[in-house]
Amino acid sequence: PLDEDALAEQITRLYGMEVFGTIHYDFTRTDDQGVLTIEVPPKPYGRNSLQFGFFIANDFKGDLDADLTVSHLLNPVNRMGGEWRNTVQFGTNSVLATEYYQPLDPSMAWVFDSRIRYALDYINLFSAEGDALAEYHFRTLEGVAGFGRVFGHWGQLSLAAFRATGSGNARIGSSALPPVSSDDGGVLVDFNVDTLDSTTWPRRGTNARGQYRRSLTSFGAEASGSFARVGMGKALTGGRNTVYLSVEASDVISGSTMLDNLYTLGGFLRLSGLFPNQLIGER
Repeated sequence: PLDEDALAEQITRLYGMEVFGTIHYDFTRTDDQGVLTIEVPPKPYGRNSLQFGFFIANDFKGDLDADLTVSHLLNPVNRMGGEWRNTVQFGTNSVLATEYYQPLDPSMAWVFDSRIRYALDYINLFSAEGDALAEYHFRTLEGVAGFGRVFGHWGQLSLAAFRATGSGNARIGSSALPPVSSDDGGVLVDFNVDTLDSTTWPRRGTNARGQYRRSLTSFGAEASGSFARVGMGKALTGGRNTVYLSVEASDVISGSTMLDNLYTLGGFLRLSGLFPNQLIGER
């Protein structure tokens, strides 16, 4: 027997892939046989789409951050459901990034993912009392490529190789502040779980993520070492009220601290009473 609720759920999941136009289905009976017909038209507006974003933050004491972001998505790239995304961001923190995501089987469970990201960031350094000491100008370039396994609609496990370089110098502050640089490379394991019902204002669900990096001199790292970070968020709703709880932690387990494994805290929803990235450390 036709389970219309299950059929509607599967059609909604198909439509949510943003590959098709409006999907219709029709169920008829002919000679005591049920015939289910599903119309799956292509998207009426083509495979390319653009998204725009704007960010501004002001402490009303002279510190103003503003960014403008444009993202291009080509979906699907091919019949296997490949996706290609390009992102350009200008402003206080500039970014140039590209990512290619390719399912490898009809169920889209096994995937290949590769990305390159160049970032130009301004980060203030603060004293223990919270006074700004200097503004550093950081440039980082990172490339990652690897394979992953998607688990239903809730998680993904990935194994990848990475290469990263970075440099920084004091733009405002004492001339005695030294420039910094680092080279890193190795392998990483990523595990992500996401059951939130919304990316912006979730009312229920969980978001958990964990990453382990192993730096290897054979991959270009200046020193061998390991680094791990974990984070988890949970949305709890009662009536018309929702609370979102989150926790995160990181540690340079062994080896030296480099720009790509340095951890920061501070800013909106990450200890909101502090300046963005006010706390900097390896643990």
